[in-house]
Amino acid sequence: MIGPLPPPIGGVAVYVDRLMRKLQREGHTVIDMDYGIMNRFQRFLALASIVMSRYDRYHIHCTSIGLALVFTLSGMTVRARYTVHSEAVRGWGKVKKFIMRAFMSRCLEIIWVGPHLAELYQLQLGNEFPNGIVESEFIPPPEEDEEKILRTYGEATHRFIDSADPLIVANAYRIELVDGVDLYGIDICIELIETLRKEYPKIGLLFALAEIGLGEERMNHDRSERTLADIQDGGPDGSADIPGRLRNQRR
Repeated sequence: MIGPLPPPIGGVAVYVDRLMRKLQREGHTVIDMDYGIMNRFQRFLALASIVMSRYDRYHIHCTSIGLALVFTLSGMTVRARYTVHSEAVRGWGKVKKFIMRAFMSRCLEIIWVGPHLAELYQLQLGNEFPNGIVESEFIPPPEEDEEKILRTYGEATHRFIDSADPLIVANAYRIELVDGVDLYGIDICIELIETLRKEYPKIGLLFALAEIGLGEERMNHDRSERTLADIQDGGPDGSADIPGRLRNQRR
């Protein structure tokens, strides 16, 4: 398994952690390699160990030219399952696109976590990737994690959960805008709550953010300012809560 593990608590890291444990419960021996936090020497040793060890299957959850080159030139792509979690292709230059196109077209399987990513990469890389499938990256948390997860919530958040009826739960890595569009749909969630509250006066939205995001360049955007202001104020009608960050309760 080549990808991040918590901490920090982010979408990809949580997915990799749950996928590892799912495979282990199925009887597989799984080794994780957090390639993204390694220095150059550590990456060299990691790549060497990958080539020499020849594992039965490789699950790749990061983007690296070095990694892609090694897999492509060594022929190990026939045992590689590459999961595409983001729109990183938008920032790739010609050389990286060429290398990643060769790597991805040779992989045993490409997993797009959403149909929009399949369309984007096919357009940007000029390849249809018949080895690609769309598959949700959501893996339910195992039952043994329930108590540990609930302990991370503060007292105010527990009160919010108990008082909401119904309760809608959503999460995101951070507030992220691309061309003025909120990628994680936080603004849509807030608008949804505002609409549903007419029929469900006790409805609540519990939104989990790994970090607030919104750098200075994004804060200049009117829409991002409104989105953050709504969250800080508990939503347009005061029925939103972000555990561990901004603990607002329904007024």
